[in-house]
Amino acid sequence: MIDSPFAIIAGGMGDIGRAIAERLAQDGFRVWAACDLSDPKQIPEAIQKLMGDATPTVCIQAASSSIHRVALQDETCDELARHLSIQVYGSLVLFQEVAKRMQGKGGRLIGITSAALDPALRAKRMGGYLVAKSALAGILRELAKELAPQGITVNAVAPGFVATKLNADLPERLAEFVKEASPMKIAIMPQDIAGAVSFLCSKDARVITGVTIPVSAGESMTI
Repeated sequence: MIDSPFAIIAGGMGDIGRAIAERLAQDGFRVWAACDLSDPKQIPEAIQKLMGDATPTVCIQAASSSIHRVALQDETCDELARHLSIQVYGSLVLFQEVAKRMQGKGGRLIGITSAALDPALRAKRMGGYLVAKSALAGILRELAKELAPQGITVNAVAPGFVATKLNADLPERLAEFVKEASPMKIAIMPQDIAGAVSFLCSKDARVITGVTIPVSAGESMTI
């Protein structure tokens, strides 16, 4: 890895983002919580104010807006746009700005997607959330191809159901139901997602790019 590692985390105040920040701090990174991704036009200036001339070693996009619990056929354009503004426009501008700073030095870009993108899983009533997460996965895939020659790896971590504030509107009993229904019968914690991110930021992952690591207690399998 690059000397004096810095990590910038969008969504660092959420449960998963905070767990990632704490883990990377333990790993020796200096951690910055990034700007609001819902207004992409403000991102370049916000990063400049936040980082000055510093070069980030790692950038993680863990930001998300609340989930509109409707079927996609009942989703509104306004609700879809709310998700797209963060997962697509905000994520793209964030990664573009950070990648510019990484030119010639290498680095790691990581997006938090969702295990529910696996077509084998039957996630319901998530509105435009999964559409936007799917688009984020597409952005990560294309950036992985484009940035590989520059030594910048681009990967995704796809959590299964985690009892966070993002899911606080759901019945408490659902977390236990999901745990018992999963192959491993283990509740997924924010720290589990942080562990996968930590690995992708480590020297051991220096030649891993363009992949998604599902952290789903066996719900989503790729082998």
